[in-house]
Amino acid sequence: MKNRDIPDEDLLYLVGITDKERFDAGDDIKERSWSVPQAVMEKLGYGVGYAIAGHGKPEILQRIEDAFASIYRKQDIAMGGHIGVFMYRDIFARIGVPYVNGEKAVNPFEWVELTPVQLMIIKTEQEEVQTFFDQFLDIADVQYGTEELKEPFVNNELVVRFIGLSRLHLHSASAVLTGGYDYRGAVQSSLLATELVLKSGAAALGLNEAQIKAQFSHNNTKIADYVWERWKTFDGAR
Repeated sequence: MKNRDIPDEDLLYLVGITDKERFDAGDDIKERSWSVPQAVMEKLGYGVGYAIAGHGKPEILQRIEDAFASIYRKQDIAMGGHIGVFMYRDIFARIGVPYVNGEKAVNPFEWVELTPVQLMIIKTEQEEVQTFFDQFLDIADVQYGTEELKEPFVNNELVVRFIGLSRLHLHSASAVLTGGYDYRGAVQSSLLATELVLKSGAAALGLNEAQIKAQFSHNNTKIADYVWERWKTFDGAR
């Protein structure tokens, strides 16, 4: 039997067995999304001389990847992009920023969890469209901006740590708001995220952790005013 003739159920069984083997070997879900298809290809007699993407990619490899994806939910194998929230009327819609290497055109409407009817309505409301694009770009800044800090900030451990922790708290707030839970559960995470990112600004301006704690404690307004006075591009009013 040729590989292309393998029934879908047989291929799914092979992928499932291989997935368990790689799990037992210690691969996490993100690693297995790569290692399982390669291991299945090896079991089917393929060496290393085949394309893994684009022109020339074997049809059987695509079937294997599709079989693996069918075992898990989309969010289980997502490649770690940042999530945020778009507030449409009185509901919270999750925005997931795609993880992209290189340059690629992205349609923001494809990355927000709204129904087709909601999307159709929003596209007729120009103010809502502008608000959505603005929020999508802010969330994308968190995804990519925190990974592309430039000199001298990338070498400032305190700046990197505060921004990283702020990003994690934003994840928590977004999960609560878009998970159907009481939105008040997101308040504390949102406040902590705000405080941490403001403190990263103070750290970027040269203050150490002890100075930040002594001078500002948990007073977000005081930190924001401090950064605004010294960093003219900082939008303190917003």
